[in-house]
Amino acid sequence: MNDARAGIKLLKSLKGRIKKIFGDRACDSKAIFNIFGSKTAIPQRSNASTVSRGSPAREKVVRDIRKTSEKE
Repeated sequence: MNDARAGIKLLKSLKGRIKKIFGDRACDSKAIFNIFGSKTAIPQRSNASTVSRGSPAREKVVRDIRKTSEKE
C-alpha cells in the first residue's frame, strides 16, 4: 500500500475535523485532491499535468502553482 492510499483511509475518517492537509509528493494523488480540494498543501510532482484527468481540484492547484512560479 502506498502513502496516498493509506493516507486516504485515515483522512476520510477525520474529514469533518480537518482544516488543512500537509504532505510530501508521495501524497500527490487525484483521490486526495478530489476528497479535500483546496484544503491540501501538497507539493506537485515535477511532471504534474494541467489537464484534468479525473481531478478538477488537482488541475486547479497545479495551474495556480505554475502561474505563481512564472511570476517569480
